[in-house]
Amino acid sequence: MRIPDSKAMQVTLVLLQFSTAAVIVLSTQWSRMNVWSVLAIALGATLGIWAWVTMGLTRLSVMPQLRSEATLVTSGPYRFFRHPMYLAVVIFCSGFVWMPFAWRKVMLWLLLIAVVTAKARIEERFLSERFSDYESYRRRAL
Repeated sequence: MRIPDSKAMQVTLVLLQFSTAAVIVLSTQWSRMNVWSVLAIALGATLGIWAWVTMGLTRLSVMPQLRSEATLVTSGPYRFFRHPMYLAVVIFCSGFVWMPFAWRKVMLWLLLIAVVTAKARIEERFLSERFSDYESYRRRAL
């Protein structure tokens, strides 16, 4: 199914991403912290920071639409993953699902996965249109 790439859809997806992540994180009870949660949070944060630094600290955008000065980044975590920042958010938030565990948070986390997947699909259309070598990169990276 093709996801519309209108500005309204992009804004809706960004708002959904931030609101679901915020509810998951803000519903945490730190007294329920466990080693798996801490590992997921640390892994997600590390991957996100690595991706951000690799892309360039001033070139980050929450919107799937590419900026005019965008370049195709294929180094750092982008060597392995096409969307390491989205993956980082999903891993990071997964750690909070278990502090304490609640089905409501699992459902929000699954919604978050659906939202970042939709954003990635839109972004991939823009990348394919802009960069002729994107398809070969797409076959190499997850």
